[in-house]
Amino acid sequence: MNLIKEIEAEMESKISLDTRENNSFVISLEGFINNDEDTDKFSNIFNDISAKNPTKIILNFKKTQYINSSVLGVMVHFYKLMPQTKMAIFCDNPFIKELFAITAIDKLFEFLDSEEEI
Repeated sequence: MNLIKEIEAEMESKISLDTRENNSFVISLEGFINNDEDTDKFSNIFNDISAKNPTKIILNFKKTQYINSSVLGVMVHFYKLMPQTKMAIFCDNPFIKELFAITAIDKLFEFLDSEEEI
């Protein structure tokens, strides 16, 4: 495999939705979330969930290496759109945690201490 294909493989992304009991949902982001297609998918998942009046949404950043500013914008938008919904984040990546602190997202969302809380 050549170097470009290896780099592209490492930079792949995945966004998935898991439905939990009590009208709760987990959105997991994996890899490098860094283009319009990823942001649109993330926004569409949030939009679909919002129509169901969720009680809780957990954003799982455990396997995330990078997010762009558009992801932060989507998070803030839906936080404001659904004030009745409890929203939480699990993230053990120090770079992304620092990004949440710099942008004050850590003031809006609850942060989970362990993966077992997901």
